[in-house]
Order: sequence, then C-alpha cells, then structure tokens
Amino acid sequence: PPCIKNKMSILARVARAQILRGGVNEQLPGQSIPFRTNNKARVGIYMVAYLGLGFYAPFLAVKYNLEKNGRPCKW
Repeated sequence: PPCIKNKMSILARVARAQILRGGVNEQLPGQSIPFRTNNKARVGIYMVAYLGLGFYAPFLAVKYNLEKNGRPCKW
C-alpha cells in the first residue's frame, strides 16, 4: 500500500538527516536509562523483582481465577 511506503520514506529521510547532522547522541553506559546503576546490589535486586513479578503474574492470574470459580488451587 502507498501509505506504508510514504511513512517508510519519511522515516528513512528523518533517520538520514539525524545521522548527517550528528543527531545521534552518544552517551556513556548507564546514562540512557531512568535509574542509577552506581549500587550493583540495588540494581540486581530491582532486576530480580521486576523480572520475577513479570514472570509470576500469569500464574497469579490463573490462581485467582481458579479460586474465584470455586476450584481450590493446590499450589
């Protein structure tokens, strides 16, 4: 479709202009994320909590729905 082609050409033009102008900002490691990485233990705890909750959330949803419908969950 022509609509997608137009959008892609606009994106390509913008990307090319940024590269030519030097618009790609080179930052030091750790400056492009929204939290500090000075304390490695703190970062590790936050990562485990974030990833652990994200992995466990579907299991919590299943357990909640099983118990809500009157089926006892044994795990």
